[in-house]
Amino acid sequence: MNLQLFEELWSAFIESPNTSDERKILFLYISKPWEQLKESKPVYYFIDSALCKEVLLKYFCESKIFKLDYANFEGYKCFESIFLRYNQQIGNLNLDNNKIVLDSSSVEGMHVIWRLVFSANNEEVKALASDLLVDFCVALRRKDSLQTIDYDLASKLLGDWEFATADRIELAKNILKQYIQKYCLVLI
Repeated sequence: MNLQLFEELWSAFIESPNTSDERKILFLYISKPWEQLKESKPVYYFIDSALCKEVLLKYFCESKIFKLDYANFEGYKCFESIFLRYNQQIGNLNLDNNKIVLDSSSVEGMHVIWRLVFSANNEEVKALASDLLVDFCVALRRKDSLQTIDYDLASKLLGDWEFATADRIELAKNILKQYIQKYCLVLI
């Protein structure tokens, strides 16, 4: 798939679908890998490595394009798939037994996760985005040997995004604590 075809599909199925199912189908289509014929063969996606960056940064990271209304379950899973793949590609993170291992303190697209946590219309999407934040929190604590969920950790997870005001960092810290307590993760 090339960028022009992707833009046409996005316009037709995401921005102006005839039914809500069209949006779901495209999100599923672009986030799922092709079936592997044998385990030794590589996984191929409809969005290849070169297009992955464009799709993440131009479509999902732009609030004018990836509207919160699009953030249903399939839309979130599509974002998450492309977000994780792209950040793996550029060496920001790795997945080890489905656990995030950070290789860098900055992760492209993290602000979208925060936007979903704070503002998504869909409660399931808020919960999924919060779960992903907890995974990043645990990974960052592991990477930087941080002992507690504090202002610095919340600030690192918010990154350089203009959203990272002192009030939002404090709220982020409280959200992270709440979710970590919910999932019974031990704070050192």
